[in-house]
Amino acid sequence: MLAVYFFFFITNFLIFKNLNLITNYLNFYDLPDNRKIHKKKISKIGGIVLYINFLLYYLINFFFQFHEFNFYLLFFLSLIFFINLINDKKDINPSLRLITCYLIFLVWCFIDNSLVIKNLYFEFIDLNIYLGQYGYLITPLFFVIFLNALNLFDGVNLQSISYIFLFFIFFLLNEIDLSNHLYLIIFFIFFSISNFKNKIFLGDSGISIFATLITYIIITNYNLEQNLLNCEEILAMMFLPGIDMLRLFFYRMSKKKNPLYPDKNHLHHHILRFVLPKFVFLYQFLFYIILLILIYFLKLSFYFIFGIIILMYAIALIVFYDKKYLSKNS
Repeated sequence: MLAVYFFFFITNFLIFKNLNLITNYLNFYDLPDNRKIHKKKISKIGGIVLYINFLLYYLINFFFQFHEFNFYLLFFLSLIFFINLINDKKDINPSLRLITCYLIFLVWCFIDNSLVIKNLYFEFIDLNIYLGQYGYLITPLFFVIFLNALNLFDGVNLQSISYIFLFFIFFLLNEIDLSNHLYLIIFFIFFSISNFKNKIFLGDSGISIFATLITYIIITNYNLEQNLLNCEEILAMMFLPGIDMLRLFFYRMSKKKNPLYPDKNHLHHHILRFVLPKFVFLYQFLFYIILLILIYFLKLSFYFIFGIIILMYAIALIVFYDKKYLSKNS
């Protein structure tokens, strides 16, 4: 396996070393506009580089059988990736893109029954919601909701990649086997350095890979008999992108706007008025560090934990939210 990791190190090193050359050849840039933070065109091939890592690992694994080969994950994740890659280039209608993604996840669930969530058990209130056959319709919805929430959450350098990194820490704390995803650490390192320097973005295509992979890991482990994950922990980890997505949706609908179209009302946009762009990601990084400490080291009640995280989000809104800024940038 060391030879495989060395191969990925060399591959990522060469790609990121020649980032400008590759991006220029593909003509794949994120261009600045009045909604975006950056003032110059930035490489948008982060998703392509991530997919190359993902595909190479699966091809190597196919021949050498380090781990069980999962054809369905490779196939359906690839479909989601290419749809969002087209969106990175052409800007597909948001509603059409999400409906298409939902249908892909729906087909995946019908083909692979092990992916279907049959019940939702909330331990801290002793509530068990039996989904039965509705699980086939609800499970793809979970995929799409997290995909959209993570897309909205991605707006400043290191924000998404640090959140995804903490999600993998969350998996490790729950003793989930990530041995077949360790190659991603190399991508994390190279991408984070370049992203911090404002040289590359993940794009919707990169976000879609991580959103699909994280949701897949969550659901497959949740469905195991030993229940390595519970609903409370999952909700807590998804809280920040989720609650900001809900706030944005209700605000946009109240203004009679399409809730799926972008604006500059995200929490990180408001924080940007007070903090340098390179350090905005720290607010959510610290948020989740505190959350992981509360859950796994202090082992506090989830009533208390949810109260704290709601309070932290509310304080952030009160401190940073500015209606004058919003009226100028809506």
